[in-house]
Amino acid sequence: MIKITKPFTFLFLLSASVSQISGADRADFLILSRPYELSILNHFEQTVADKEKKQVFIPYAPLQIIDKNTTLGDQITEALRFNYRGKTWHIQKNEKGNLVGLPQTYQETFSNCEIINDTAGLSESIRLYEKHPSSGNSFTIKNSGSVERIFKFKGSYYLYSLEAQGKYGWYSGPSTVFLQKKKAQKATQVQNNIVYRIESRLKSVNETYRDFFNHFNEITKQQKSIPEWNIEKDKSVIRCTLSGSVEIIDQLEKSTQYVVQEIKQILLGKPFTVDYNNSEITIHAD
Repeated sequence: MIKITKPFTFLFLLSASVSQISGADRADFLILSRPYELSILNHFEQTVADKEKKQVFIPYAPLQIIDKNTTLGDQITEALRFNYRGKTWHIQKNEKGNLVGLPQTYQETFSNCEIINDTAGLSESIRLYEKHPSSGNSFTIKNSGSVERIFKFKGSYYLYSLEAQGKYGWYSGPSTVFLQKKKAQKATQVQNNIVYRIESRLKSVNETYRDFFNHFNEITKQQKSIPEWNIEKDKSVIRCTLSGSVEIIDQLEKSTQYVVQEIKQILLGKPFTVDYNNSEITIHAD
């Protein structure tokens, strides 16, 4: 697999990785019965060990597709690129375009799904099913439990149970079962929600920077400082500042533009204006 030996290659992969954690509201998802049996590579395009695969990719894990047909850094190996739990991964393909690994008992792609990615309590017990919309093995989550709502497809919700030993499943009943916080009405509450969403996005970007720079420093025996986004709230202004050396900040300009665009997407339709200048994103309430 590809080895990161040059700063240009390193920064190219870094910008690509930052851009691939999409802020879009819709996406395609691939769900397999045993994803850990496939040939999976991490964002460095290195093979993931079997033990790690079984820990990370549990049965029926929802893989958010980034690119169905991509080529790895060797410019030869074909793969499917996807996002799972905030990180970018790859599944190798063979010469026929099929995923490399043991055959799956269940493999299905769900297109144009509405991304939700929130947590909700339950007003009553619900039953989740392995297969859309309500077939295969099933299990119950009691009304004292809570779930992560991953996405919605044709009226059905794909959920992750926080109470049932980490299981995924489909729920096709009424949405009134979900207990959510009431929408904030005051401007300060709206701003606090915006800050939380932006903080979550920047935390993900910082983790990507940290992973890449640690790996880069290790293989090049250098000690390049790790850039980091910080956020401050001052009355009606939110400031997001990228700290780091001037050289690194300049080289990360492309990935920074991706971050700016995703923050604009988060604020789409809301009374805020986004400006960017000299490694600082400024968000003003209109």
